[in-house]
Amino acid sequence: MTAQKSMRRRITSLLATGTAALLAASGLALAPTAAFAEDVATPTVTVSKTTGLNPEGEQITVSGSGFAPAGSATNGTRPPLAGKFGGAYVVFGSFLDAWKPSEGAPSSARKVLSQKWAVSGSDMAIIGGPEGGAVEVSPEGTFSTTLTVSKDDAAALADGNYGIYTYPGSGVSYAPFETYTPISFTEAPAAPTVAANVTAASTSGLTVAANFTGANGITIPAGVGAPGPSAGVYAALVEAGTSGDLSMEDQGIAAAFVPNAQISGGAGSATLSPAKADLDRSKSYEVLFWYAHSNPVPETIIGVVPLTVTAAQWDAVFPKPVDPKPTVKFTDVKSGDKFYKEISWMAVEGISTGVRQKDGSLQYQPKNNVTREAMAAFLYRAYGEKNFTAPAKSPFTDVKPGDKFYKEISWMAAKGISTGVRQPDGSKKYQPKSGITREAMAAFMYRLDTDAKPRVPASSPFADMKPGDKFYKEIAWMWQAKLSTGNKQPSGKPTYSPKSNVTREAMAAFLYRADAR
Repeated sequence: MTAQKSMRRRITSLLATGTAALLAASGLALAPTAAFAEDVATPTVTVSKTTGLNPEGEQITVSGSGFAPAGSATNGTRPPLAGKFGGAYVVFGSFLDAWKPSEGAPSSARKVLSQKWAVSGSDMAIIGGPEGGAVEVSPEGTFSTTLTVSKDDAAALADGNYGIYTYPGSGVSYAPFETYTPISFTEAPAAPTVAANVTAASTSGLTVAANFTGANGITIPAGVGAPGPSAGVYAALVEAGTSGDLSMEDQGIAAAFVPNAQISGGAGSATLSPAKADLDRSKSYEVLFWYAHSNPVPETIIGVVPLTVTAAQWDAVFPKPVDPKPTVKFTDVKSGDKFYKEISWMAVEGISTGVRQKDGSLQYQPKNNVTREAMAAFLYRAYGEKNFTAPAKSPFTDVKPGDKFYKEISWMAAKGISTGVRQPDGSKKYQPKSGITREAMAAFMYRLDTDAKPRVPASSPFADMKPGDKFYKEIAWMWQAKLSTGNKQPSGKPTYSPKSNVTREAMAAFLYRADAR
């Protein structure tokens, strides 16, 4: 078929030439040779897929016809194909509306993202061969090639149009080779978003709204849960930085499951209700979202967001003690005195009944040292079980049933708050009348607190304590728990004075701060 077409073109050319010569010799007008020429095929481009393309990248096939040489009109004007058929660029790109070289559009109107060059087979090697992007155009003007297209808005022109474009190569300006085939990509799923906020706070705890979008589901991989399509989304409140400890069995402080039926367009919400007993205002919290049913691992985590709890919300969960109006009046403490609020609180809570005087009045004696028996009484009244029964046999050799504060001292031993003072013969004494040192008081308070303790600091918060000292852990905890700020020093770093006795006013402050935690 190709040979026949070629022969017809040669015959037509010869006839046209001979006829022109005869007419010229006879003086007759010359008829246009175009009257004898074949119709020139219109360049046409076909693209295998033009819509719904993967924005991450997809290969398509581009086929063209009608891209045959058209004499000098399609000859290149610059190397390496100057004077030869310049072929056509086959381009995936982002071009402006006015992009055509034949209409004077500058090169800046054309952002090429992927390109091939369709040329005569004999010229492919000149432009680098297939490895250099060369594509063969048949003598009839047909070609076929592949291009990889992907959505790259960062590289594309701001007002450009994604498409498959063809236009003459080698500097040629030839409008018929200029074609545009629009293409479009599927919209990439929106990245998931997560949010959490406190909607209510009370002495029962917090109410947290946990919301998410873009949770379009995944296939749970084997080994991290129930393999197969995800069944929904988990949301859990956890202490900040502990999400790695979670599993399907241990889902943190408060958790909720949102099944697929309650998720619309990847969006859903849950309500978390952490109880007061599981919260600590000194800690930070976050809400973790991950696909169910799985453990939270990088492949299944949707997102994590810090939870902001305002001071007012914490106060609603842990109300600060108001300045009390004591029913017990101490004659040696008046409004405005240091620790007046804390000492008055001791009276209101029944933790201190004061020291009765001969005239019947009561004194608190704030500057006096706290005895070990008084310490036992304070702690028992603040934290002890009212139905505690003292043992018939004393845990200490210097305290016996019937002694003042025997019940309270026995409770200290029963709870492991006091281990006593070991004697040379192996027995233990409580030494009830002795003053209690600040280091012993720290040990008592540390043992009394059952919450998880923070890591012992490597650097001491107090100038007169160092790691390895007796009761260092307990004293450092007093600072971490904000129960003791130490004694201010000119150097800036406070001291703790571990061997000093605890005064009654300082004891009131320690207990007041502990109650407010």
